[in-house]
Amino acid sequence: MKEASTGGPWANGIVLFANSFEFSAADIFHYPQVQSRCLIYCRSGHGTIVLNNESFPVTPGDFFLTTWNHSISYQPDPECPYILWCIHVIPSFPERQKIYFVPFHFPMPQFDEYHCRKNEPLPGFEELFHTVLADNASLVQLMRYVISCYERQCPEQLLRQFVSMLVYELQLLRHAVGVSASSQLQLIVGEIDRHLEDHDILDWVRNRTGLSTATIHRLMRREFHTTPGKFIRSRKLHFAAELLRETNIRIADISERLHFCDSFYFSRLFKQEFGCSPSCFRRMPEISLTAQQPVRHSHFEEVIRQNFSRRYLPRKTGISPEHKS
Repeated sequence: MKEASTGGPWANGIVLFANSFEFSAADIFHYPQVQSRCLIYCRSGHGTIVLNNESFPVTPGDFFLTTWNHSISYQPDPECPYILWCIHVIPSFPERQKIYFVPFHFPMPQFDEYHCRKNEPLPGFEELFHTVLADNASLVQLMRYVISCYERQCPEQLLRQFVSMLVYELQLLRHAVGVSASSQLQLIVGEIDRHLEDHDILDWVRNRTGLSTATIHRLMRREFHTTPGKFIRSRKLHFAAELLRETNIRIADISERLHFCDSFYFSRLFKQEFGCSPSCFRRMPEISLTAQQPVRHSHFEEVIRQNFSRRYLPRKTGISPEHKS
């Protein structure tokens, strides 16, 4: 065996498998331990992917870079199954006389090659990575080319050269996502706060920011480890606490104003958030709004803290996003 030359992340790596797969409604697969770092791009269609026990709704443009030895389930939509592009990369793999160009989807310790395939760190991609890419993005175009070459049975040396090209595009992508995430999240949080008294808050956020539902979910999950629905509910409860502290509005009216289904449901959620009922909170105006369940610490913590300090606003009219001038 001969080791490939070193120099940079995944310098000894190889593209071991690459394909474009058009799922049918019956193609529901589960693999408990895949020995690769896999690039996955949704070309068209819809469905769900469960990666490391976390479920992701998948629509055209969704991109994933998996962890090493990841578990994965493919669950295509029965009405419109997705087409997925997949590229399996082994970050460190010695040159061998014979290579099995197939990914190991299960632990296969009885094969010598299973032990030869090794993971190596890639800065910025230590954990599962998920974003949304345009069809003309350079990484997507590179994936298209790699798959085309692989299907034409290109030489091993080219499959090794592809790894450095993929790493380069991934590093550019990570930088771009990191730069844009801060401004995007601030827009999302700001629009949520401005429309807490409206129905269909996510519609307002999408219309005002231009971000897709998938992007909003991705940013919320990655930075706050929560869903948009839970985040919005928490913001509503904090605004309700401000109203309880600063106004004499009845609890039932606050519940109705913020579109909770009824005052009993509102009171139960409020107690979960702050550890006491709304009436008890009103009698203890000095209680800290973030004492019970603070938002996850992150580099956006100051933005969140500032947004939590919003003050009482006059009642807004129920104008829908599409009718607002």
